[in-house]
Amino acid sequence: MPALKLFPEGDEFENKSTDEKIPPTKNNAAKRSSEKTSVRDKKRLLTKTNFDLFPDGIFVQVSSITSLRTILADRPTKVIINLNEDTQRDLLNAKNNPLPFSARDIFISLDPFLPEGKSDELEIILFDLIELGFKQFILNNPAHISMLKNKGLNLICGPYLYIFNRWAVRWLQNNEITRFISPIENSQDNLEAVFDPGMRKQILIPVFAYPALFRMRFKLPESYDFLYFSDKQGDSFRAFSTPSASFVLPEKPFCITDRISALEKKGFSKFLLDFSHTEVARSDYRFIVNACKKSAYIEGTARFNWKEGFYNPNLVKG
Repeated sequence: MPALKLFPEGDEFENKSTDEKIPPTKNNAAKRSSEKTSVRDKKRLLTKTNFDLFPDGIFVQVSSITSLRTILADRPTKVIINLNEDTQRDLLNAKNNPLPFSARDIFISLDPFLPEGKSDELEIILFDLIELGFKQFILNNPAHISMLKNKGLNLICGPYLYIFNRWAVRWLQNNEITRFISPIENSQDNLEAVFDPGMRKQILIPVFAYPALFRMRFKLPESYDFLYFSDKQGDSFRAFSTPSASFVLPEKPFCITDRISALEKKGFSKFLLDFSHTEVARSDYRFIVNACKKSAYIEGTARFNWKEGFYNPNLVKG
């Protein structure tokens, strides 16, 4: 694998006036039209809509608009872009400066850390994005749910809401969230135990990522120059900072691209390449996508917790 390249993200949210009000959506015409639709047409429309909202295939997650252009080399089924200071500016300016992907193909992933003092600010930014046509969001904090549910949006449970058991899934379903991203700490056995075959098309499984093993809500001081270190198994890690946070990433990426074919046989059909906090070269991106298509192993990668899993229900019961 190529050397890990880091993307220096900025602060997540810029200051924005709270005076702007968003007018309610007018849907009377759509309602009158739907009343005239036959039951058969309604069922056919619902099926097509669900397929379009969360189709089978490869999803790609990035942290910058530059990376969006890179992945055009092999266009993914859908893209996920992390909301940070840089992407926020470009997303809000999408009307004047079009993005490489349409709003229909973009999911916006929200940061799991949400201080109480930032919630009003975030809510205004989200309303602005919705007004611009962005209707698909990945939620990583319970507060995100109350902000965005009941607004006619396509909401996905992010990995930080930890769907490790059926109780967590049921709680999310009760909050009108029926599509999920599996945490990278999950195991295949636990995924199969939690999601019956009929639900497995609603799950997006990470198959390649540089997972943020540690997240700190501060910038490392300049005097801190101990950025590379290793564990007792000899695995290497790297720390890096943005203006608002610091992360520790493994030098070896997590990868289970060779398990895609077996997962498809179990009924899973959506897979995620997560390049958050990193930049990927076009040639490397094509190589990884090709490995997905062939269900091939990539040298120089690690399984992380895929076999045993981070979550052990027996230990919880004990």
